[in-house]
Amino acid sequence: MYLFLLTIMLTGLFLKAKILKHNNLFYKNNKDNNMPVKASNEDRETYFATLIHDLKTPAFAQIRTMDLLLKGYFGNLTSTQKEIIKETLASEKYMAELVSNILTSYKCREKSLKLQISCFDVTEVLDNIYCSVKSLADANNQTISINYHCTNLFCCADKLQITRVMTNFVSNAIKYGFKNSLINVNLDINSEELDFNVENYSQPIPEEKLSKIYEKFTGGLSHYNSASTGLGLYLSKQIIELHNGKVYAKSFENGRCVFGFKLPLNLRDKSQNKRLQNI
Repeated sequence: MYLFLLTIMLTGLFLKAKILKHNNLFYKNNKDNNMPVKASNEDRETYFATLIHDLKTPAFAQIRTMDLLLKGYFGNLTSTQKEIIKETLASEKYMAELVSNILTSYKCREKSLKLQISCFDVTEVLDNIYCSVKSLADANNQTISINYHCTNLFCCADKLQITRVMTNFVSNAIKYGFKNSLINVNLDINSEELDFNVENYSQPIPEEKLSKIYEKFTGGLSHYNSASTGLGLYLSKQIIELHNGKVYAKSFENGRCVFGFKLPLNLRDKSQNKRLQNI
């Protein structure tokens, strides 16, 4: 337990030192170059990207340490200690995902996110997502049903990024759906495209808000988008559009909501085009 507390303290000091270091370098470079304190966009972007990269390392190191603690590598823990570590681990995973979302959003904006196209079994992805979110659904007494409306279950895309989008849609359906309700995860793949969507029942979304649901930092939509950053659905949209696909959202008066996307199946051929070479 003492090792855990020491890790937390050292990580905090490390993060503080990193931020101070980047701040000092940022303003020193501007001063040395006789630039105003309000630096150019290029300087701010370089500062931002470097800082985000440096924040990822200690976050993942701390997650690894807490995993080892829970598995008993450093001795037995009391039930109270386990609960504290579990709560801290959940918060740290949230922090790591937050940093990852911000970095990916930055790469999308700067056209520097490179898609790693490969063919994969979508059922494997959905099975892993189901396992990762089942406890969240169980806490709300929600049932997740995965429905395959096709026989071809393979597609060519960036597996990591598509998994990120699918996970975001399913997690949102759990988070904002009514308790004791059914969540349908639907997949349909035909000769031309993949159609993935998630259905849940929640408060109906007004049309004027639904039209802005995928925008970045959209005000007044915290009930439907992540209140922490407002990047979840925006990032999903950017990733799908990099795949030459489209996102969509529907809301009905009875509370049924549908969030999904469509991807072209010939992405492997298009992966050589100019657009994908430059992202």
